[in-house]
Amino acid sequence: PIEKLHMVKCATCGLSFVAEDFPRDVILGFYQRDVTPEEHFAGREDKHAIFHFILDGFRVPRGRLLDVGSFSGSLMFEARQAGWQVQGVDINRRYVAFCRERLGFEVFLGFLEEANFPDGHFDAVTMIDVLEHLRDPLETLREVRRVLRPGGEVAVSVPNFPFQSLKERVRIRLGRPGGLPAISHLSHFTFESLTMVLERAGFSGVRHAVHPVQIWPRRHSRNGADDLR
Repeated sequence: PIEKLHMVKCATCGLSFVAEDFPRDVILGFYQRDVTPEEHFAGREDKHAIFHFILDGFRVPRGRLLDVGSFSGSLMFEARQAGWQVQGVDINRRYVAFCRERLGFEVFLGFLEEANFPDGHFDAVTMIDVLEHLRDPLETLREVRRVLRPGGEVAVSVPNFPFQSLKERVRIRLGRPGGLPAISHLSHFTFESLTMVLERAGFSGVRHAVHPVQIWPRRHSRNGADDLR
């Protein structure tokens, strides 16, 4: 069991990250544990506004869209309804099977760098709550840049680390349970560090926006299990 982890901060870009380097099988094993894809997809209405906030922000014509970290397919479903041709990437076998068999999406099982998509294949890429889970977000963003066509756009959503830190302090003061395990969030971003890593990956014209948050997003499904939607 992982009992203690160390957080370090880059003096140049301000990115904070977990110092420990977990083996690939540990990361994959952690992300096989979750609520069922059926439960998660059923709760997509909770994020309907956020998904459309993101999709409506694209300035490129609706064409091929890649959802990295597609999970239960909630965003892909909304994107398809809006007229995009959608593909996904995820590392959770149950969720990939659900997206393929129940929703009819083409989803690659594994990491983006393993998918070998052609250069410039997509018009847009979404990465919603993904970068914070990566040990090397720069490497993945460079791969995103490669698979995007010239002039394509990427939409990235990450937790605001200063706000997350405040939220955890409030949790502790109120005697509430702690947040997600440290192995879940390996990288922690501010506006400045997110901008810098995007620019180092080759992106330009970075725009920031803040979408609504839920301070206590944990809810319970009818069977009594924790349901994070």
